[in-house]
Amino acid sequence: MSLRRTLPPLAVVILPLITAIAARLRRAPEALVTGDAMGPWWVAARGALASLHPHAPPFGWALYPPYALIHAFAGSLWNAVLGLLTMHALAAPVAAGLVLSLRRDALAPALLAGLLVALDPGLVDTALSGSKAYLGGLWVGVAALGVANRRSSWGPPLALIALAIAALNHPLAVAAAPLAVLLPWRDRRTHVAAGAALLLLSPRLWRGLHEAMPVSGDLGLSPLSAATAWLEMGGPVGWGIALGPLIGLADRRSRALALCTLTALGVLLVAGLGLGYLRDYHLRLLTIPAAAGWAAVPGSWALLGMALLRIPVDPVGGRQVLRPGTITLANALTDTIAARGTPPLVVDGAWVSASVAAEPGAVLVDLGLRGWTASEIALGGQVVVIVSVERDEIGQLPWDGLRWAQGDRYVVVAGSLTEIKAFGERLRGWRPDTRLGGAWDGLIGYHPEVTTEEASEWWPDR
Repeated sequence: MSLRRTLPPLAVVILPLITAIAARLRRAPEALVTGDAMGPWWVAARGALASLHPHAPPFGWALYPPYALIHAFAGSLWNAVLGLLTMHALAAPVAAGLVLSLRRDALAPALLAGLLVALDPGLVDTALSGSKAYLGGLWVGVAALGVANRRSSWGPPLALIALAIAALNHPLAVAAAPLAVLLPWRDRRTHVAAGAALLLLSPRLWRGLHEAMPVSGDLGLSPLSAATAWLEMGGPVGWGIALGPLIGLADRRSRALALCTLTALGVLLVAGLGLGYLRDYHLRLLTIPAAAGWAAVPGSWALLGMALLRIPVDPVGGRQVLRPGTITLANALTDTIAARGTPPLVVDGAWVSASVAAEPGAVLVDLGLRGWTASEIALGGQVVVIVSVERDEIGQLPWDGLRWAQGDRYVVVAGSLTEIKAFGERLRGWRPDTRLGGAWDGLIGYHPEVTTEEASEWWPDR
C-alpha cells in the first residue's frame, strides 16, 4: 500500500489523539488524587499480585495493570497522573478507528468522531476525576472496535475480552453487552473467546458471591437527571455524541452498531432505575460507540459537524491553584516533606474542617516514586500530619511549634511519636469530631505487614 493511501487514515487517527492528550494535559493541575482516585495507585504500589485484592468491592483485577505499568516507569505521582491522562486520551483514536472500520472511505466522519471524543468536556472531567468509571469507557470502545471487525479472526476475541475488562473497570459497563449480539456466534472461535472472557471475570464473579456491594449513599441521580447532566456538561459536543446513534441508523454499515448502542443505553438506564443509582459519567461508558454513529454521514456533512467542536473551558483559567485534593497541592506537599523530612518517616492526616487537602497515602506513594525506600518510609521515626482546616480556624490550631508549612486551608505539622501523640490529644480536646488517619493506605505498599492500629499509634483512642 502506498504512503499516499496510508497517510490520510493515519492522520485522522493521530490528530484526535494529539488533540485529546492536549485537552487533558492542559488541565492536569486540576486532576484529583483523593479517595477512589488513589485506590488503584495504592494497589499498584503493593505489587503485581495485589490486583487480586481490589481497593473496593465493585472493581476487578483488570482495573489495575495500566496503573501498575505507569507506576513502574513514573518518577513521581505527578508523572503518573500525566501517564494516566494520556491513557484516557486513547479513547479519541479508538473512536476514529471505529468509524474507519465501519466505512473505510469515511475519513472526514472518522476525524469528526475522534475530535468529538477528544474534546468532550464530560470525558475530560472523567479523566481528571481519576475515578469516574476509570478506563471503562475506553475498553467499551475497544470492544466496539472488535465488533466492527467481527469478520476478522481477531475481532470477536478483542470484543469479548475488552467487554470483560470494561466490566472489571466498572460493573455498569456490562450494559454494553448488547454490542456482542453482532458477533458470529456460530463460529467456534467466538465461543473460545467467550470462555476466555468468563475466565477473566471469574475472580470478580467469585468475590461477588461473598462480598456485599456498596450502596449509593443517596448520591445518585435519576436516569433523566443523569442524561441532563451529561448534555449540560458536554454542551454542543455532548449533543453531537448523543445524536450519534440516531445518525448511525441512516446507513446500513453503521446501523447495526447504532441499534446495539441504543439498546445498551436502554439497558444502562433500566439498570440505573433498578439500582437507584446512575450518574452522567456512567452514560459516558458508551461515548465511543455513540460517536461512531457519525460514520453514516457524507464527508461534507462531517466537515459541517465540526462546527460543533469547542475547546473545553478551563474553570481555573490555566492557573495552577493549590486546590484541595488536586495533584498540584499533593505535589507541593511532597516537595515540602521530602525537603524537610528525616527518614524514617510516615505521613498521616487530620481532617478538622474544609475539604481534605491531600491524602496522606498519596504523598507516601509520591515519595516512593521519587526514590524513597521502604526503610525510609517506615514507622519508628518522624510523623508528619497534613491537617485540613478552614482558613478562619487555622489560628486556633494547637500545633505548639510543630508547624512545617501552612496554606490556604491546611497546615503541615511534624514531630516525634511522643510529640504527635500530644498534638493529637490537644486536637481532640479542641475539636472532638476531628477525623484522624490515612497513613495505612500508602504505608502497606512498602510494609504489607503493618496493621491499621500500628499505622495510627500516635493518635488518641478513636
